[in-house]
Amino acid sequence: YDAYIKPVEETYRKKLDVRRYSIVSKVLFEKNVARGVFYHRHGIPRVAMARKEIILSTGAYVTPILLIKSGIGAKQDLDAAKVKPVVILPQVGKKLQDHAILTVEPFTVTDPSATWSIQSNLSFSDIDQLLYEGKGKHIFK
Repeated sequence: YDAYIKPVEETYRKKLDVRRYSIVSKVLFEKNVARGVFYHRHGIPRVAMARKEIILSTGAYVTPILLIKSGIGAKQDLDAAKVKPVVILPQVGKKLQDHAILTVEPFTVTDPSATWSIQSNLSFSDIDQLLYEGKGKHIFK
């Protein structure tokens, strides 16, 4: 916040409204154009409308969840989430890559069943439940 948002917030105070301690749960559309967001701040549901544009910056894993909850994504993902499609975009949520850096010393895996993969062991609903409810499958032990 101090390095990126605060300087911009101070420079563009009249054009930018930053709402800290908020969790966006849905992008609101009007004729396939993003016009606002539905969010919770301190547990209170709220709506924020934009005059020009909406910028989503929620990371490699949460952004696709937010898009799918808002009606943008692959048809099968939208159907599974029981969300009315706004835009069918099959690429949403595919080829997820985060920028985590981790140094691991070399080791040998003797039992392949002991390995774990985020793509095969964690779904969008698992991540959503972990982020918004603080429960579900734990990624790290």
